[in-house]
Amino acid sequence: MHDYLNMEFTAEEVFTSIKDMKSLAAPGPDGLPAKFYHTYWDIVGRDITKEVLLVLNHGGN
Repeated sequence: MHDYLNMEFTAEEVFTSIKDMKSLAAPGPDGLPAKFYHTYWDIVGRDITKEVLLVLNHGGN
């Protein structure tokens, strides 16, 4: 169990989380609804994933 809890998040988990968000739910702190990410993932996905994984796995800010 301890090893499972210490596993790093993956790019696939980031993508799945974004994909599972309701498209027109209230926007997040960035002011963008999930539909933005759904529509433009092929453009912004790599950068978003890189930053999210940095924060989640390495405490980046």
